[in-house]
Amino acid sequence: MVTIEQVAKRFSECLNKRNLKISEIAKRSKMSRNTISNWCTGASTPNIIDFVNVCKIFDLDINYILGLSDRDSLAYLISNLDYRHREAIELVIIGLIENNV
Repeated sequence: MVTIEQVAKRFSECLNKRNLKISEIAKRSKMSRNTISNWCTGASTPNIIDFVNVCKIFDLDINYILGLSDRDSLAYLISNLDYRHREAIELVIIGLIENNV
C-alpha cells in the first residue's frame, strides 16, 4: 500500500533530481509556495487535477511518484546520459521499431 509519506518523498526526490525549486513550481503552476511545500513534506495531499497539472508542466513521472512504477521516467533517465549513450539508445529503439519488435 502506498502512503502519503512515500508519495511526498518521491515527489521531493523528483524535484531535487531536476533541480526544481518550490518557488519555481509555485510560480509556473500558479499555486502557493506553501501548497507545494506541504506536498513535499506530506503535510497535505494535492487534489488530483492540480497534481496531474504540476506533473505535466514539469515532466514528472506521476506513475513513479504514486508508487505505480519503480523507476523515474525513461525520458528523464535518458536525458542525464551523455550524447554517445543517448545516440546508442536511439539506434536500438529505431531498430526495434523497424523490426516491429
